[in-house]
Amino acid sequence: MFLYSVQEYKRCNIAIWLFFFLLIFEGAFRKWFLPSLSDIFLVIRDPLAIYLVWIACKRGLWKNPFVRISWGIAFITLITTLLFGHQNLLLALYGVRIWVYYIPLIFAIPLFMNLDDVMSMCKCTLYITMGMTLLMLLQYFTPQTSFFNVGVGGEGSSGFSGVGDYFRPSGTFSFTNGIALYMVWAGCSFFACFFSNRKWEKRKFWVSPYILWASFVCWVVAVPVSLSRAVVAEVVIIFLWAMGLAFLTKKYKKSLFYFMAILLVLSPLLLANQRIQIAVDNMQERFVMAGKSEGNFVTESIVERKIVSMFSDLLNSNEVPFFYGEGIGMSTNVAAVMLTGKKQFLTKEGGSDSMENGYLMGCVMFLYKWILLFYIFYRCVKVRTCTLLPLLFAVSLFLIRPGTGQTPADVGFSVWVAAMTLTLAVKSEYEIIHTRK
Repeated sequence: MFLYSVQEYKRCNIAIWLFFFLLIFEGAFRKWFLPSLSDIFLVIRDPLAIYLVWIACKRGLWKNPFVRISWGIAFITLITTLLFGHQNLLLALYGVRIWVYYIPLIFAIPLFMNLDDVMSMCKCTLYITMGMTLLMLLQYFTPQTSFFNVGVGGEGSSGFSGVGDYFRPSGTFSFTNGIALYMVWAGCSFFACFFSNRKWEKRKFWVSPYILWASFVCWVVAVPVSLSRAVVAEVVIIFLWAMGLAFLTKKYKKSLFYFMAILLVLSPLLLANQRIQIAVDNMQERFVMAGKSEGNFVTESIVERKIVSMFSDLLNSNEVPFFYGEGIGMSTNVAAVMLTGKKQFLTKEGGSDSMENGYLMGCVMFLYKWILLFYIFYRCVKVRTCTLLPLLFAVSLFLIRPGTGQTPADVGFSVWVAAMTLTLAVKSEYEIIHTRK
Protein backbone atom coordinates (compact mmCIF):
# COMPACT_ATOMS: atom_id res chain seq x y z
CA MET A 1 0.00 0.00 0.00
CA PHE A 2 1.22 3.50 -0.85
CA LEU A 3 1.16 6.25 1.76
CA TYR A 4 -0.43 9.63 1.15
CA SER A 5 -1.01 12.69 3.28
CA VAL A 6 -4.60 13.15 4.45
CA GLN A 7 -5.06 16.28 2.34
CA GLU A 8 -3.64 14.63 -0.78
CA TYR A 9 -5.88 11.61 -0.32
CA LYS A 10 -8.96 13.84 0.10
CA ARG A 11 -8.09 15.89 -2.99
CA CYS A 12 -7.74 12.75 -5.07
CA ASN A 13 -10.99 11.37 -3.67
CA ILE A 14 -12.79 14.59 -4.64
CA ALA A 15 -11.23 14.36 -8.11
CA ILE A 16 -12.68 10.86 -8.50
CA TRP A 17 -16.15 12.07 -7.54
CA LEU A 18 -15.84 14.91 -10.07
CA PHE A 19 -14.77 12.37 -12.70
CA PHE A 20 -17.87 10.31 -11.87
CA PHE A 21 -20.28 13.23 -12.21
CA LEU A 22 -18.65 14.53 -15.39
CA LEU A 23 -18.85 11.05 -16.87
CA ILE A 24 -22.63 11.10 -16.49
CA PHE A 25 -23.37 14.80 -17.02
CA GLU A 26 -20.75 15.74 -19.62
CA GLY A 27 -23.39 15.51 -22.36
CA ALA A 28 -25.75 17.77 -20.43
CA PHE A 29 -23.15 20.53 -20.51
CA ARG A 30 -22.52 19.97 -24.21
CA LYS A 31 -26.24 20.10 -25.06
CA TRP A 32 -27.92 22.47 -22.60
CA PHE A 33 -25.73 24.36 -20.16
CA LEU A 34 -22.59 25.30 -22.12
CA PRO A 35 -23.22 24.29 -25.75
CA SER A 36 -20.71 26.82 -27.07
CA LEU A 37 -17.98 24.92 -25.17
CA SER A 38 -19.07 21.46 -26.35
CA ASP A 39 -15.68 20.70 -27.95
CA ILE A 40 -13.85 21.47 -24.70
CA PHE A 41 -16.13 19.08 -22.79
CA LEU A 42 -14.92 16.25 -25.02
CA VAL A 43 -11.79 16.15 -22.85
CA ILE A 44 -13.19 17.73 -19.66
CA ARG A 45 -12.35 14.62 -17.61
CA ASP A 46 -8.79 14.37 -18.90
CA PRO A 47 -7.20 16.87 -16.44
CA LEU A 48 -8.68 14.86 -13.56
CA ALA A 49 -7.36 11.60 -15.00
CA ILE A 50 -3.92 13.12 -15.54
CA TYR A 51 -3.86 14.50 -12.00
CA LEU A 52 -4.82 11.16 -10.41
CA VAL A 53 -2.31 9.18 -12.48
CA TRP A 54 0.42 11.74 -11.75
CA ILE A 55 -0.11 11.60 -7.98
CA ALA A 56 -0.27 7.80 -8.11
CA CYS A 57 2.93 7.61 -10.15
CA LYS A 58 4.72 9.74 -7.57
CA ARG A 59 3.91 6.98 -5.09
CA GLY A 60 4.97 4.07 -7.29
CA LEU A 61 2.20 3.40 -9.84
CA TRP A 62 4.78 3.54 -12.65
CA LYS A 63 6.17 0.23 -11.34
CA ASN A 64 2.93 -1.56 -12.22
CA PRO A 65 3.64 -3.81 -15.27
CA PHE A 66 0.22 -3.06 -16.78
CA VAL A 67 1.00 0.67 -16.67
CA ARG A 68 4.47 0.22 -18.19
CA ILE A 69 3.16 -1.94 -21.04
CA SER A 70 0.33 0.55 -21.66
CA TRP A 71 2.88 3.37 -22.02
CA GLY A 72 4.98 1.19 -24.32
CA ILE A 73 1.97 0.56 -26.58
CA ALA A 74 1.22 4.30 -26.56
CA PHE A 75 4.78 5.14 -27.67
CA ILE A 76 4.85 2.58 -30.49
CA THR A 77 1.43 3.52 -31.85
CA LEU A 78 2.26 7.23 -31.73
CA ILE A 79 5.46 6.70 -33.76
CA THR A 80 3.82 4.42 -36.36
CA THR A 81 0.91 6.86 -36.70
CA LEU A 82 3.20 9.82 -37.38
CA LEU A 83 5.37 7.81 -39.81
CA PHE A 84 2.85 5.68 -41.70
CA GLY A 85 -0.67 6.69 -40.56
CA HIS A 86 -2.69 9.87 -40.85
CA GLN A 87 0.31 11.91 -39.53
CA ASN A 88 -1.92 14.37 -37.69
CA LEU A 89 -0.19 15.07 -34.36
CA LEU A 90 -3.26 16.43 -32.52
CA LEU A 91 -5.41 13.50 -33.59
CA ALA A 92 -2.67 11.05 -32.66
CA LEU A 93 -2.35 12.59 -29.19
CA TYR A 94 -6.13 12.43 -28.77
CA GLY A 95 -6.12 8.73 -29.66
CA VAL A 96 -3.06 7.77 -27.64
CA ARG A 97 -4.31 9.41 -24.44
CA ILE A 98 -6.34 6.26 -23.69
CA TRP A 99 -3.10 4.31 -23.26
CA VAL A 100 -1.13 7.12 -21.59
CA TYR A 101 -3.43 7.93 -18.68
CA TYR A 102 -6.90 6.38 -19.02
CA ILE A 103 -5.88 2.73 -18.71
CA PRO A 104 -3.37 3.56 -15.90
CA LEU A 105 -6.30 5.33 -14.21
CA ILE A 106 -7.85 1.88 -13.63
CA PHE A 107 -5.00 1.19 -11.19
CA ALA A 108 -4.78 4.73 -9.80
CA ILE A 109 -8.39 5.05 -8.62
CA PRO A 110 -8.26 2.11 -6.14
CA LEU A 111 -5.40 3.86 -4.33
CA PHE A 112 -7.68 6.73 -3.32
CA MET A 113 -10.93 4.90 -2.54
CA ASN A 114 -12.28 2.44 0.00
CA LEU A 115 -15.30 0.15 0.10
CA ASP A 116 -17.56 2.81 1.56
CA ASP A 117 -16.70 5.20 -1.29
CA VAL A 118 -17.74 2.67 -3.93
CA MET A 119 -21.01 1.88 -2.18
CA SER A 120 -21.72 5.60 -1.75
CA MET A 121 -21.34 6.02 -5.49
CA CYS A 122 -23.70 3.10 -6.05
CA LYS A 123 -26.21 4.75 -3.73
CA CYS A 124 -25.80 8.06 -5.57
CA THR A 125 -26.44 6.20 -8.83
CA LEU A 126 -29.84 5.10 -7.52
CA TYR A 127 -30.93 8.73 -7.29
CA ILE A 128 -29.41 9.60 -10.67
CA THR A 129 -31.25 6.69 -12.31
CA MET A 130 -34.60 8.09 -11.24
CA GLY A 131 -33.80 11.48 -12.77
CA MET A 132 -32.28 9.86 -15.87
CA THR A 133 -35.43 7.83 -16.57
CA LEU A 134 -37.65 10.89 -16.13
CA LEU A 135 -35.50 12.77 -18.66
CA MET A 136 -35.61 9.81 -21.06
CA LEU A 137 -39.43 9.77 -20.85
CA LEU A 138 -39.55 13.49 -21.63
CA GLN A 139 -37.23 12.97 -24.61
CA TYR A 140 -39.23 9.94 -25.76
CA PHE A 141 -42.66 11.58 -25.71
CA THR A 142 -41.72 15.08 -26.94
CA PRO A 143 -40.82 16.10 -30.52
CA GLN A 144 -37.21 16.03 -31.64
CA THR A 145 -37.36 19.82 -31.94
CA SER A 146 -38.05 20.25 -28.21
CA PHE A 147 -35.56 21.60 -25.69
CA PHE A 148 -35.07 18.14 -24.15
CA ASN A 149 -33.90 16.64 -27.47
CA VAL A 150 -31.42 19.30 -28.50
CA GLY A 151 -28.15 17.96 -29.89
CA VAL A 152 -24.51 18.59 -29.01
CA GLY A 153 -23.58 22.24 -29.34
CA GLY A 154 -27.24 23.26 -29.08
CA GLU A 155 -27.83 22.19 -32.70
CA GLY A 156 -30.06 19.57 -34.26
CA SER A 157 -31.32 16.59 -32.28
CA SER A 158 -29.65 14.06 -30.01
CA GLY A 159 -32.25 11.36 -30.68
CA PHE A 160 -31.63 8.37 -32.91
CA SER A 161 -34.11 6.73 -35.26
CA GLY A 162 -36.36 4.25 -33.50
CA VAL A 163 -39.96 3.26 -34.31
CA GLY A 164 -42.34 5.57 -36.17
CA ASP A 165 -42.45 8.96 -34.47
CA TYR A 166 -40.56 7.69 -31.42
CA PHE A 167 -36.79 8.13 -31.23
CA ARG A 168 -34.13 6.64 -28.98
CA PRO A 169 -33.39 9.08 -26.14
CA SER A 170 -29.85 10.03 -25.13
CA GLY A 171 -30.55 11.11 -21.55
CA THR A 172 -27.80 13.34 -20.19
CA PHE A 173 -25.30 11.91 -22.66
CA SER A 174 -24.12 13.33 -25.96
CA PHE A 175 -25.22 10.26 -27.92
CA THR A 176 -27.63 7.37 -27.41
CA ASN A 177 -24.79 4.89 -26.75
CA GLY A 178 -24.27 6.61 -23.39
CA ILE A 179 -27.59 5.19 -22.17
CA ALA A 180 -26.49 1.63 -22.98
CA LEU A 181 -23.27 2.15 -21.04
CA TYR A 182 -25.00 3.80 -18.09
CA MET A 183 -27.56 0.98 -17.81
CA VAL A 184 -24.75 -1.49 -17.11
CA TRP A 185 -23.36 0.62 -14.27
CA ALA A 186 -26.85 1.41 -12.91
CA GLY A 187 -27.85 -2.27 -12.90
CA CYS A 188 -24.72 -3.36 -11.05
CA SER A 189 -25.20 -0.49 -8.59
CA PHE A 190 -28.79 -1.49 -7.83
CA PHE A 191 -28.00 -5.15 -7.17
CA ALA A 192 -24.96 -4.18 -5.07
CA CYS A 193 -27.19 -1.97 -2.89
CA PHE A 194 -29.97 -4.54 -2.80
CA PHE A 195 -27.82 -7.46 -1.65
CA SER A 196 -25.82 -5.22 0.69
CA ASN A 197 -28.71 -3.36 2.26
CA ARG A 198 -28.70 -3.03 6.08
CA LYS A 199 -25.46 -4.93 6.49
CA TRP A 200 -22.39 -5.22 4.30
CA GLU A 201 -19.53 -7.19 5.79
CA LYS A 202 -19.11 -5.68 9.30
CA ARG A 203 -20.26 -2.17 8.45
CA LYS A 204 -23.76 -0.83 8.24
CA PHE A 205 -24.94 0.20 4.81
CA TRP A 206 -28.57 1.12 4.43
CA VAL A 207 -30.67 2.51 1.61
CA SER A 208 -34.32 3.39 2.05
CA PRO A 209 -36.45 0.61 0.49
CA TYR A 210 -38.51 3.32 -1.20
CA ILE A 211 -35.42 4.74 -2.91
CA LEU A 212 -34.11 1.27 -3.74
CA TRP A 213 -37.29 0.09 -5.42
CA ALA A 214 -38.08 3.42 -7.05
CA SER A 215 -34.65 3.25 -8.66
CA PHE A 216 -35.24 -0.33 -9.79
CA VAL A 217 -38.60 0.57 -11.34
CA CYS A 218 -36.95 3.44 -13.20
CA TRP A 219 -34.15 1.14 -14.38
CA VAL A 220 -36.71 -1.32 -15.74
CA VAL A 221 -38.84 1.40 -17.36
CA ALA A 222 -35.74 2.79 -19.08
CA VAL A 223 -35.31 -0.50 -20.98
CA PRO A 224 -38.30 -0.19 -23.38
CA VAL A 225 -37.93 3.59 -23.50
CA SER A 226 -34.34 3.19 -24.74
CA LEU A 227 -35.62 1.42 -27.88
CA SER A 228 -32.31 -0.45 -27.95
CA ARG A 229 -31.88 -4.20 -28.29
CA ALA A 230 -28.36 -3.81 -26.90
CA VAL A 231 -29.83 -2.41 -23.67
CA VAL A 232 -32.24 -5.34 -23.45
CA ALA A 233 -29.34 -7.78 -23.88
CA GLU A 234 -27.29 -6.03 -21.19
CA VAL A 235 -30.15 -5.92 -18.69
CA VAL A 236 -30.94 -9.61 -19.23
CA ILE A 237 -27.28 -10.58 -18.76
CA ILE A 238 -26.88 -8.48 -15.59
CA PHE A 239 -30.16 -9.79 -14.16
CA LEU A 240 -29.25 -13.45 -14.79
CA TRP A 241 -25.71 -12.91 -13.45
CA ALA A 242 -26.96 -11.32 -10.23
CA MET A 243 -29.66 -13.96 -9.74
CA GLY A 244 -27.15 -16.75 -10.37
CA LEU A 245 -24.70 -15.38 -7.80
CA ALA A 246 -27.48 -14.93 -5.24
CA PHE A 247 -28.81 -18.44 -5.82
CA LEU A 248 -25.37 -19.98 -5.28
CA THR A 249 -24.86 -18.15 -1.98
CA LYS A 250 -26.82 -19.09 1.12
CA LYS A 251 -26.89 -15.67 2.75
CA TYR A 252 -28.36 -14.09 -0.40
CA LYS A 253 -31.07 -16.69 -1.11
CA LYS A 254 -33.59 -15.00 1.16
CA SER A 255 -32.98 -11.68 -0.58
CA LEU A 256 -33.41 -13.43 -3.93
CA PHE A 257 -36.88 -14.76 -3.09
CA TYR A 258 -37.82 -11.37 -1.66
CA PHE A 259 -36.71 -9.72 -4.89
CA MET A 260 -38.62 -12.15 -7.13
CA ALA A 261 -41.82 -11.68 -5.13
CA ILE A 262 -41.71 -7.90 -5.46
CA LEU A 263 -40.85 -8.20 -9.16
CA LEU A 264 -43.97 -10.32 -9.78
CA VAL A 265 -46.11 -7.66 -8.09
CA LEU A 266 -44.53 -4.71 -9.89
CA SER A 267 -44.66 -6.13 -13.44
CA PRO A 268 -48.45 -5.95 -14.01
CA LEU A 269 -48.62 -2.56 -12.27
CA LEU A 270 -46.05 -1.11 -14.66
CA LEU A 271 -47.78 -2.51 -17.74
CA ALA A 272 -51.04 -0.93 -16.60
CA ASN A 273 -49.54 2.51 -17.28
CA GLN A 274 -50.50 3.69 -20.77
CA ARG A 275 -47.21 5.39 -21.62
CA ILE A 276 -45.15 2.45 -20.46
CA GLN A 277 -47.37 0.15 -22.51
CA ILE A 278 -46.69 2.34 -25.58
CA ALA A 279 -42.94 2.02 -24.94
CA VAL A 280 -43.24 -1.77 -24.57
CA ASP A 281 -45.26 -2.06 -27.80
CA ASN A 282 -42.73 0.08 -29.66
CA MET A 283 -39.89 -2.07 -28.33
CA GLN A 284 -41.66 -5.18 -29.62
CA GLU A 285 -42.04 -3.53 -33.02
CA ARG A 286 -38.38 -2.56 -32.88
CA PHE A 287 -37.48 -6.23 -32.38
CA VAL A 288 -39.58 -7.22 -35.40
CA MET A 289 -38.10 -4.51 -37.62
CA ALA A 290 -34.51 -5.19 -36.54
CA GLY A 291 -35.05 -8.93 -36.88
CA LYS A 292 -35.86 -8.47 -40.59
CA SER A 293 -32.94 -6.15 -41.36
CA GLU A 294 -30.21 -7.09 -38.86
CA GLY A 295 -31.00 -10.59 -37.63
CA ASN A 296 -32.70 -12.10 -34.59
CA PHE A 297 -32.07 -10.84 -31.08
CA VAL A 298 -29.88 -13.69 -29.84
CA THR A 299 -27.70 -13.81 -32.95
CA GLU A 300 -27.23 -10.10 -33.55
CA SER A 301 -27.50 -8.43 -30.13
CA ILE A 302 -25.89 -11.08 -27.95
CA VAL A 303 -23.71 -13.32 -30.13
CA GLU A 304 -22.53 -10.72 -32.65
CA ARG A 305 -22.29 -7.60 -30.47
CA LYS A 306 -21.34 -9.10 -27.11
CA ILE A 307 -19.28 -12.16 -28.10
CA VAL A 308 -18.00 -12.03 -31.70
CA SER A 309 -17.16 -8.31 -31.40
CA MET A 310 -14.73 -9.19 -28.59
CA PHE A 311 -12.53 -10.93 -31.19
CA SER A 312 -13.01 -8.49 -34.08
CA ASP A 313 -9.36 -7.38 -33.96
CA LEU A 314 -8.29 -10.97 -34.62
CA LEU A 315 -10.92 -11.74 -37.27
CA ASN A 316 -10.22 -8.93 -39.74
CA SER A 317 -6.65 -9.92 -40.69
CA ASN A 318 -7.46 -9.75 -44.41
CA GLU A 319 -8.88 -6.22 -44.18
CA VAL A 320 -5.95 -4.30 -42.65
CA PRO A 321 -2.17 -4.00 -43.20
CA PHE A 322 -0.02 -6.21 -40.98
CA PHE A 323 2.49 -3.72 -39.52
CA TYR A 324 0.62 -0.39 -39.51
CA GLY A 325 -2.88 0.99 -40.01
CA GLU A 326 -4.63 4.28 -40.60
CA GLY A 327 -3.27 5.78 -37.40
CA ILE A 328 -4.44 5.87 -33.79
CA GLY A 329 -7.51 8.04 -33.22
CA MET A 330 -9.00 7.37 -36.67
CA SER A 331 -11.94 5.39 -35.26
CA THR A 332 -13.24 8.41 -33.30
CA ASN A 333 -15.63 11.05 -34.60
CA VAL A 334 -12.98 13.61 -33.66
CA ALA A 335 -10.97 12.24 -36.59
CA ALA A 336 -13.83 12.99 -38.95
CA VAL A 337 -14.15 16.56 -37.68
CA MET A 338 -10.39 17.19 -37.96
CA LEU A 339 -9.92 15.56 -41.35
CA THR A 340 -13.25 16.09 -43.14
CA GLY A 341 -15.13 18.67 -41.05
CA LYS A 342 -18.09 16.28 -40.63
CA LYS A 343 -19.31 14.57 -37.44
CA GLN A 344 -19.16 10.92 -38.41
CA PHE A 345 -17.05 7.79 -37.93
CA LEU A 346 -14.44 7.10 -40.62
CA THR A 347 -14.04 3.44 -39.66
CA LYS A 348 -16.53 0.76 -38.72
CA GLU A 349 -17.19 -0.04 -35.06
CA GLY A 350 -15.56 -3.46 -34.69
CA GLY A 351 -11.81 -4.09 -34.71
CA SER A 352 -10.82 -0.43 -34.41
CA ASP A 353 -7.42 -1.20 -32.84
CA SER A 354 -6.19 -3.26 -35.81
CA MET A 355 -7.63 -0.78 -38.31
CA GLU A 356 -5.83 2.09 -36.60
CA ASN A 357 -2.52 0.40 -35.81
CA GLY A 358 -2.20 -2.65 -38.07
CA TYR A 359 -3.01 -6.29 -37.45
CA LEU A 360 0.14 -7.02 -35.40
CA MET A 361 -0.33 -4.15 -32.93
CA GLY A 362 -4.08 -4.80 -32.92
CA CYS A 363 -3.39 -8.32 -31.67
CA VAL A 364 -1.01 -6.97 -29.01
CA MET A 365 -3.71 -4.54 -27.81
CA PHE A 366 -6.28 -7.35 -27.91
CA LEU A 367 -4.12 -9.59 -25.70
CA TYR A 368 -3.34 -6.72 -23.32
CA LYS A 369 -7.01 -5.87 -22.77
CA TRP A 370 -8.01 -9.50 -22.23
CA ILE A 371 -5.15 -10.15 -19.83
CA LEU A 372 -6.18 -7.01 -17.93
CA LEU A 373 -9.81 -8.14 -17.88
CA PHE A 374 -8.98 -11.59 -16.54
CA TYR A 375 -6.56 -10.15 -14.00
CA ILE A 376 -9.35 -8.03 -12.50
CA PHE A 377 -11.75 -10.98 -12.72
CA TYR A 378 -9.21 -13.18 -10.90
CA ARG A 379 -8.92 -10.61 -8.10
CA CYS A 380 -12.73 -10.73 -7.76
CA VAL A 381 -12.78 -14.53 -7.59
CA LYS A 382 -10.13 -14.54 -4.84
CA VAL A 383 -12.49 -12.84 -2.37
CA ARG A 384 -15.69 -14.68 -3.39
CA THR A 385 -15.88 -16.65 -0.14
CA CYS A 386 -16.15 -13.43 1.90
CA THR A 387 -18.02 -11.08 -0.43
CA LEU A 388 -19.61 -11.43 -3.86
CA LEU A 389 -19.80 -7.71 -4.61
CA PRO A 390 -16.60 -7.60 -6.69
CA LEU A 391 -17.82 -10.64 -8.64
CA LEU A 392 -21.20 -8.96 -9.09
CA PHE A 393 -19.53 -5.99 -10.79
CA ALA A 394 -17.22 -8.26 -12.79
CA VAL A 395 -19.96 -8.91 -15.37
CA SER A 396 -19.63 -5.27 -16.43
CA LEU A 397 -16.08 -5.99 -17.61
CA PHE A 398 -17.40 -8.31 -20.32
CA LEU A 399 -20.18 -5.90 -21.34
CA ILE A 400 -17.87 -2.84 -21.39
CA ARG A 401 -14.33 -4.08 -21.94
CA PRO A 402 -11.52 -1.93 -20.45
CA GLY A 403 -9.95 0.62 -22.78
CA THR A 404 -12.40 0.21 -25.67
CA GLY A 405 -14.67 2.66 -27.44
CA GLN A 406 -14.99 5.32 -30.11
CA THR A 407 -16.66 8.07 -28.04
CA PRO A 408 -15.69 9.77 -24.73
CA ALA A 409 -18.55 7.94 -23.00
CA ASP A 410 -17.25 4.56 -24.24
CA VAL A 411 -13.75 5.25 -22.94
CA GLY A 412 -14.98 6.77 -19.68
CA PHE A 413 -17.32 3.95 -18.73
CA SER A 414 -14.89 1.21 -19.81
CA VAL A 415 -12.30 2.65 -17.43
CA TRP A 416 -14.82 3.46 -14.70
CA VAL A 417 -16.40 -0.01 -14.35
CA ALA A 418 -12.95 -1.63 -14.41
CA ALA A 419 -11.63 0.73 -11.73
CA MET A 420 -14.67 0.25 -9.47
CA THR A 421 -14.53 -3.54 -9.82
CA LEU A 422 -10.82 -3.58 -9.04
CA THR A 423 -11.36 -1.27 -6.06
CA LEU A 424 -13.95 -3.63 -4.58
CA ALA A 425 -11.67 -6.63 -5.09
CA VAL A 426 -8.47 -5.02 -3.79
CA LYS A 427 -10.03 -3.33 -0.75
CA SER A 428 -12.02 -6.44 0.18
CA GLU A 429 -8.85 -8.53 0.04
CA TYR A 430 -6.97 -5.95 2.11
CA GLU A 431 -9.68 -5.92 4.79
CA ILE A 432 -9.74 -9.72 4.91
CA ILE A 433 -5.97 -9.83 5.50
CA HIS A 434 -6.16 -6.97 8.01
CA THR A 435 -9.00 -8.68 9.92
CA ARG A 436 -7.10 -11.97 10.14
CA LYS A 437 -4.11 -10.18 11.62
